[in-house]
Amino acid sequence: MKTKLMILILGFFFNLEMNAQNYIYRGDKKFEATDSWEFSLNATYWIRNPVITVAKNSNGGYLMISMNVPFSSEIIKGTLTILLDDGTMIKCIDKGVRDYVDETSTNLYSLTLAEIEKMKYSKISKIRFNIYSSNNGKNNPYTASNYKRNLYSSFNSQDKDYYETDIEIANLFRD
Repeated sequence: MKTKLMILILGFFFNLEMNAQNYIYRGDKKFEATDSWEFSLNATYWIRNPVITVAKNSNGGYLMISMNVPFSSEIIKGTLTILLDDGTMIKCIDKGVRDYVDETSTNLYSLTLAEIEKMKYSKISKIRFNIYSSNNGKNNPYTASNYKRNLYSSFNSQDKDYYETDIEIANLFRD
C-alpha cells in the first residue's frame, strides 16, 4: 500500500513539473510564454545555439532571442526575420530592448496580433538575426533552423526532430 501511495505522489509531482508555466520579463513585468526552443545555428559561432521564446502581451506578443556570446562587445542587434513553413516572412524591427548578462546577449522583439495569428497556423522554420560587433562596427548575419538534436530520439520514434512552435503559440494565445 505504501509503495502505491509513493508512486501516486511521485506521479503527481512529475505532472506538476511538466505543466509549469513559463514567463519572460520586460523590466519588472512578467509575461506568459512558450517553452524555450534551442534552434540549430546554421554556421559556427563559438559554442551555443540561439534560444527562442514567444510571450503574450496585451497588444500581441514578444519574441525573445538569447545567445551565449563571449564578449560584451558582441550583441544581438538589428532586424530579425522569422520564416514560417508556409513561406511567410515576418520582419521584426529592433526597438533596442536588449540585455547582456552572464555572457548571454538577449533581444526582445514585438509581434502584432496579425503576426501571432500567422505563427499559430504555420511553425517557425528559421530565424535570421544579426550579431553586431562594436569592435569592427559590423552586423554579422546568422540563420538558425527549427531543428532539435535529441540524444534519445533513436529510442523513441515518437519524438519529432523539430519544435512544434505553431501548437505552443496557439496554446499560449488561446482565448
